[in-house]
Amino acid sequence: MVEKSISSYGDLTSQSPFNSDKLVVNVGPTYMCFIVRLHGKEEIAAFELFEFDKVLDNWYDVFYNVKNQSKILDRSYNHTTVLYNMPESVLIPAEKYSAESASDFLTTVFGEHFNQLINTDTFNINEPVVNAYGIKRSLFDIVGSNFLMVEARHYYSMLLNVLLHDSVLPSGTFLRLEFYKNTLVLVLIHERRLQLVQQYNITNADDMLYYVLSVLEQYRYKPSEVQLEVAGIIDTRTQDYDFLRKLFPHISFDTLNTAIALPELVEQYPAHYLSPFFKVLA
Repeated sequence: MVEKSISSYGDLTSQSPFNSDKLVVNVGPTYMCFIVRLHGKEEIAAFELFEFDKVLDNWYDVFYNVKNQSKILDRSYNHTTVLYNMPESVLIPAEKYSAESASDFLTTVFGEHFNQLINTDTFNINEPVVNAYGIKRSLFDIVGSNFLMVEARHYYSMLLNVLLHDSVLPSGTFLRLEFYKNTLVLVLIHERRLQLVQQYNITNADDMLYYVLSVLEQYRYKPSEVQLEVAGIIDTRTQDYDFLRKLFPHISFDTLNTAIALPELVEQYPAHYLSPFFKVLA
């Protein structure tokens, strides 16, 4: 079932159905987010977040239900940025990259995948890196047939570029946890060098805690030495947060640039709920 979880439209309904505003589509295994940016401005004109059960292969039914509920998709946009927040992603040093190596790396890490296309991003994290990632063919076809002038990127590429070039990134060991519906994105950085970025399926607080502690044990970091940043759909009254609060003495929530966000969203939701969707906006 597809559920519209969060929405805000500003003055979108008063605009022409054909406009020069920009559309940002952020899609993960259990969510699809749409953000409209005003032409020539930084401000956000509209926001929608849809959540659903994990899509294994066929995206057509999910997108059909999303489109039927979306007000943002009632309009056409001259430019669309699509951010794929999918787990099948490997970072390869640029000098070791080739089309064959990308396919080999993805198969080695995630196993053989069928009905999947491979796309790449190139960016710098201390050195040039290629992010090779898989996209389900059904999702790729939906994007190609429903949006104009598409620029595709992987979410990790955008997030890491922001984090590792942030002048206020804490020294020492930094751990960022992003919570989505039944999904956790984990980023581990030590002394401004990336250690790990990975996505996990979670159904309860025990799952989350297991993956977090396993990663820290693997890299031999103690929770007391880690600066934890929390973002995404997590309530401070839940067991997930209670576990984290007791385990990590240095914990903070990600913030939101309220200058560009819709006032209605800022008033109704904690900043960390929306920060993953806004943080990567160029």
